[in-house]
Amino acid sequence: ASARAKELDPTWSASDSIARPDALKKWTNPDSNVSKQVRSHITAANSIADVKEAYMALQNGNTPLFNEIRNSFREKTGSDLPINAKTGAMLLGPEIIKSIIPGGGGVTERLEAQHLMGVNLSPKQAEAVFKTLEDFQGNSLKALETDWTRAKLPKDQFRERVLGGSPAAQELYDRATKHQEDRAARSVGLKTAPTKDDLEEEMKRRRSEEHTSE
Repeated sequence: ASARAKELDPTWSASDSIARPDALKKWTNPDSNVSKQVRSHITAANSIADVKEAYMALQNGNTPLFNEIRNSFREKTGSDLPINAKTGAMLLGPEIIKSIIPGGGGVTERLEAQHLMGVNLSPKQAEAVFKTLEDFQGNSLKALETDWTRAKLPKDQFRERVLGGSPAAQELYDRATKHQEDRAARSVGLKTAPTKDDLEEEMKRRRSEEHTSE
């Protein structure tokens, strides 16, 4: 039975099989800290594209002061564009803070997040802010994956079991994974990490060479 279990799951061990059900309860309990953090990740990941769209709809220029005057005029004349962006920033900022910082940080962190996402940013500034937030989210998801594996849960199941309900969160996770793999590849002299197709092609080449030598 142990050998068969090992075939189905190479990470299986008798001791882990006892620890895993208790560990999984923590991840599936909606009141646990880690479950709340994952929920904030998914909420933020699912919402960030809409908030970015609201910022792009402002069509801000390259001078924040002019943007401030223009958006102030819009608000006073009933335009919904600045309100959409401000509301999105007000709701998204705290969720991102909670997804990155266990416990959600304090009032200072949340106010700073709202300040960082001011609606008068230039387009390049807005792009930089959203990219940085997405990168931090992805890296935080990778850190959660480490917590998952330390709890003796199968690493290859994290993406689907924890993030399976959110393609947006999976995309952030995948980008962070690719970034880490490429950085590791560069440390050993490769430009990028080999893909699955690259590895399969290399195995075919080696089998062909072995067959030729025989």
